[in-house]
Amino acid sequence: MFQALPYALALNNTRANIPNLIIVGAGSQRFDIFAGQFDRNDQLTSSPFKDSFLYIPNVKVSLATQVLPYLNGQTPHKRDLYELEDLYGKGDVMHIYNAWLERMNVMSALEGRVSDNLTLGYVTHDVSSILSASCYAINRLLVILKSCPGAGDDILHTPVPYYATPTCIGTPAPNLADDATLDLVFDDFFSSDVLRALNTLQKETVYTNTDVRKYSPVLINEVWGLYAQANWN
Repeated sequence: MFQALPYALALNNTRANIPNLIIVGAGSQRFDIFAGQFDRNDQLTSSPFKDSFLYIPNVKVSLATQVLPYLNGQTPHKRDLYELEDLYGKGDVMHIYNAWLERMNVMSALEGRVSDNLTLGYVTHDVSSILSASCYAINRLLVILKSCPGAGDDILHTPVPYYATPTCIGTPAPNLADDATLDLVFDDFFSSDVLRALNTLQKETVYTNTDVRKYSPVLINEVWGLYAQANWN
């Protein structure tokens, strides 16, 4: 067992009767959650980050419901250089790593010889059979690799499993009219992204940091502990 904030403190009681839509980074959720005994190690393994919950009040439902698709790149908007620099400044390079994992899976599918009994890892220079003649640069690299001294690695490998995941995840939108308002609650890691989304998706209101307020004293890495305390422990 562990000491956690009382469950009631997880909520902002001054906003308890106001509908909300909550958005957090998908990467903040790191492991499966299982019912039963749940200790401090489980809490931090499942969600280790000390992000806070912020909110903007009185956001129209029609606008709030567009923010999550925007953050996940599902709107016509494309990330500009400023946004990329902002991501790099936060140390976020996962989109580069995930793109590489996806390419490895595509190459493996094209090769057509992956089976369950192959060694989990990465396809090395033996992937030349999957490449077309038009892939000149990659084929040249394979030639160079084959000419290198040493035994190398000729074992067939399957790529590390890859599953596309969104940048952010959110709660279902309340069943309200489009012109109704709610609290838009979000992970402070994405605060600047949320403001940019709100100001890009509409021009009637200019949202700034002065509109952002703290929603709860609870951090993201404490949420599952409170949930377990209320439901299982």
